[in-house]
Parts: sequence; structure tokens; C-alpha cells
Amino acid sequence: MSYSISHLKRLACLLSAVMCVSFSAEGAVKITECSSYQLCSTESKSLNYALSKSNGDNTDIVLVNTVMNKTSIVEVRKNDFGGKEFPGMVTVTAEEVYVASTAGHMASVDLVHFLENPITSSLNEGSVVLGNVNGRPTVPLEHFYALPHQLNVRGSSLFSINNELESALNNAFQDHSNGLLDNIDLSGDISVGLAFRKVIAVEIGASFDGTPVDQMEVFFKASQPEGEAPWGVIVDVKKNGTTGLITKITGVALIENGSIVFVIPVKEDGTVDTEELIGTTFRVSAEASHSSLRGWFAGINLDISVDPCSSVTCNITVIDLDYEDIESP
Repeated sequence: MSYSISHLKRLACLLSAVMCVSFSAEGAVKITECSSYQLCSTESKSLNYALSKSNGDNTDIVLVNTVMNKTSIVEVRKNDFGGKEFPGMVTVTAEEVYVASTAGHMASVDLVHFLENPITSSLNEGSVVLGNVNGRPTVPLEHFYALPHQLNVRGSSLFSINNELESALNNAFQDHSNGLLDNIDLSGDISVGLAFRKVIAVEIGASFDGTPVDQMEVFFKASQPEGEAPWGVIVDVKKNGTTGLITKITGVALIENGSIVFVIPVKEDGTVDTEELIGTTFRVSAEASHSSLRGWFAGINLDISVDPCSSVTCNITVIDLDYEDIESP
């Protein structure tokens, strides 16, 4: 039986602790984090973990091991040790070919967290998450859309806001991801940086073996009240291949006491059908300014009826501005 030099090298790596340094950042790349002591507390366990994440394919695994505080590149390769004489003796091997520095490992952990949730990372890069409104992270609209915040749901106004939001979010995404990659390069771990770049270039987190946040609803709060009533836009943010993030305004929301009390659904063409809003009811606190609410709806040519009210809340019904014509036969 004869073996090629490459076969012998693979066999030596498989049977010994010799580190092979043949990483070339070619072929499939996958980023995976291991934080389980049971799975990644030793070198052999870590290699087995990387092997399990490859699905038996030829893959370069960047293993960010937070148990051992170590980031390494593991080559997983299919090998036919039988050669020409005994073909079909296929074995899948995993070998560690590169170990990052301490600084490189720390930068890799930051990048893994970015891949887990690039949406929130980008929001924090371009602004600050103020908290949550009805379960949605809230950021100031003015940090992503600098033009006057006017409540206009007709024509292409919402499309204009959406385009500005998407552009600003993607700039924040690029700035943050590039900064994190630069941190790895500054650590001297160019091989690790190249692997991360390949994953990000193909599709954000597509080769990240974890549970990334692919989609999120975000509330962008307007800084300028409309009719003295606070409002904002609800935006669906998704990951989108190499372009980064895409946005879609799905609603215009009225806020009262830090909560959304009314949402105007936005259609596919970026407008709303105000006729469909007539007759819709919602509840606000008894202390809410009815004149402010009325001014907010006047911005979209609607009015409100306030009735009934208790000591705690009031029921609000959306009506036409010309309410008397609606009541008349």
C-alpha cells in the first residue's frame, strides 16, 4: 500500500498533537462559538465539536471557544487513505491549523456577537437603544432620518423615510463590522479576519453556526410631535445577503405614556387607506390631551370622538372630519 505525501501529512496530524499550518482561507468557511464546558473544555473535545459542525464536508471552521478562551481555525477534510490500491477508505479529519492571539480571540468574540445580532449592533452603532415600546427596541428617528418629522402617510413620503432609514442602518452596519474586523487585523490574526470577512461577504451570519437574529421590528420614535402628540414608525428590519440590512415601514404609531395606543397600518405602496381607519376604537388614559390626539389625526384628515370616559381611561373612536355629514341620513 502506498500513500501520497499529503496523505501521510494528514495521518500524522490525525495521530499526533502536531499542528499543521496549511490554512489558506479557501473553500467553505463556517464560524461557530462553543460555550459548553462539556463539549469544548479540552483540545480533543474542541476538535470533535468542530468536526460535528462541518456536516462531514470540507470546511474551515473558525472555532471561538469561550470555555478555553481561545479562537482557532480547524480544517475539516475528507481523506481517502486507501489511495489507488484501496479506494473508498474515506475518513473525515479535523486539525487545528491556527491559534489566534489573546487580542484576536477577544475581537473574535465581539464579531461572533455581531453575527448573532447585527440588527441591534447596527442600531447601537448609529444611535442608542432607548428601551422597548410594546416589545420593540426603540431608537430616535432623528439619528437615522434628519429631515423634519412630519406625519404624512400619502404619496411617497414613507418611502422616502424608509430609504433614508435603510441607508443609514447599512452605513452603521458597515462601520461596525469593519471596525470589528480591523480589531482582528490589528491583533495580527489576518487568517481569522479573512475567514470572518468571507462569512460576512457571502451573507450576514449565513455561515455562522448559531441562532442569529434574522429579523426584528424596531420602533423609530419621532422627535417632533404631530399635533403635540408623540408618534413614530414601526419598521421591520431583516438581514439581506451582502447588502446588509433591509427595512420596511409597516405602521405609523401613536404613543401615550410610553406605550403604543394606535397603529396606522402601512400598505405595500407606502401609503395608508384612511377610510379603513374610520370607526376604529382604542383606549387612552383619562389624563391624555384630547386636543393633541385630535391634532394628530387631523394630520391625516381624520377626527376623533371621545366617549365614554371613566376616572382612569377614555375610549377613542376614529371618525371623519365631517362627522355631521356621516351622522345625517
